[in-house]
Amino acid sequence: RWKSWTKRFKTYVAAMNITDDKQKRALLLYQAGPETQEIFETLTDTGDDYKTAQEKLDAYFSPKKNVDYEIFQFRQAVQQPGETVDQFATRLRKIAINCEFHDTSKEIKAVIIQNCQSKRLRRYALREDALTLDDLLAKARSLEASEMQATGMEKSLPHTSEEVNQVHHKKQMKPQRSQGAKPQQTRSNTCRQCGLVWPHKTSPCPAKGKTCRKYGKPNHFAKMCLIKSTSKPHHQQQRSQKANVNQVSAAQEELASSSDDEYLYTMNHGSNGPKIPRVSVKIGDVVVEMVIDTGATTDILDEATYHNIHQNEDTELQPTTKRLFAYGSDSQLTILGKFDTTIAFKDKYKDTTIHVVQGSHGSLLSYKTAMDLGILDLHVNHVSDTVPVHEQLCRQYSGIFNGIGRLKGVEVKLHIDQSVPPV
Repeated sequence: RWKSWTKRFKTYVAAMNITDDKQKRALLLYQAGPETQEIFETLTDTGDDYKTAQEKLDAYFSPKKNVDYEIFQFRQAVQQPGETVDQFATRLRKIAINCEFHDTSKEIKAVIIQNCQSKRLRRYALREDALTLDDLLAKARSLEASEMQATGMEKSLPHTSEEVNQVHHKKQMKPQRSQGAKPQQTRSNTCRQCGLVWPHKTSPCPAKGKTCRKYGKPNHFAKMCLIKSTSKPHHQQQRSQKANVNQVSAAQEELASSSDDEYLYTMNHGSNGPKIPRVSVKIGDVVVEMVIDTGATTDILDEATYHNIHQNEDTELQPTTKRLFAYGSDSQLTILGKFDTTIAFKDKYKDTTIHVVQGSHGSLLSYKTAMDLGILDLHVNHVSDTVPVHEQLCRQYSGIFNGIGRLKGVEVKLHIDQSVPPV
């Protein structure tokens, strides 16, 4: 507080063009307030000039510092994900203020070489003996720029794939059995009621107590229903969405509504698949590109994107008990925390809670947030069971509408205008 106050005081003195030394001293003690004046009166050898008074008060208010501990903190500094080398160097300079180094630039260069994330930069620095800190930072900028440009080019190539929260399936080794031993019956690793991985880590089964959406049978989800019918269920005839986005399966939708767990869906399209729907939104003053995932009920950011936002916004992470899973996986994603913020898209705003996950796999915009911001426009086309009127007429009077008809001795060709909508 004292350092901040003295900076403002010096600005005020310069603005008022006060140059007299005694006048500056008197103004310093008066503006500092009665409590500071009482402290000043207890100090010794305060002189009668402004400089001495300033130094005495600085010495009194300066906290006692442990140089060895400050150096320890400096050596332990590590470049964070999403942090550029220039930003890392700036952070090191702030820490080094209290370290009393003889050559601060040399110390900063050493920590960057040891604790930076780029292996290419580290190898380059170790090859060059006469490398200065400025040379090292210039090389780091060049490497970061080339990496960003190469990544942008590779994303546009047809053979590359785009993925977020890819699910990795581990191959299970078949147990060996001795000769003569009877083969043991193995149960499928898929639950017959809910369709998720079996055995469940938590009990009971998520489908217990639920009703099948196809035929109203108890204790299983619709996709696991064993009833077969030649006619399709009515709800399948109604589903036809205009947006090219991920569908929410009935099992995951019912599971998400009955527990605190949230599920994120795999999006991995090859060169022949549809492109993943992305949108640029603003979180605070930072523009963020997010993938629209209608299967997700939670907005998430990856670690790298969060650090980029945190440098410009007050977004301290709060602890959370929520659990996130990739689609089809029983392994939890590592959640670093959550924060409340406002997401903006064009002229619409949405207050939401964003969860931050470990890694740099991309960011997801949930179905509800995308709908509230007006990004998604989903239409459901209802299929009518009734036959259109023009088809009924064609069937009823097939003798007239097939071939060429005769009307009172006049030959007439009849034509049905397909562009006219049915009645």
